[in-house]
Amino acid sequence: MATNAGEYATPTAEEIEADIQTQRADLCNADSWPDEGQSKLAFERAYQSELSQ
Repeated sequence: MATNAGEYATPTAEEIEADIQTQRADLCNADSWPDEGQSKLAFERAYQSELSQ
């Protein structure tokens, strides 16, 4: 059990890993691409980067 607010707010390694996996799943299951332009390019690069890991 946490003894101070700093310890209470700090996520565990397991929580961080679960969050990363959730974000990857959300990214790969996106329904659509962002608007054309730089945001779409950045999104595609992030998606490809996640798939390569």
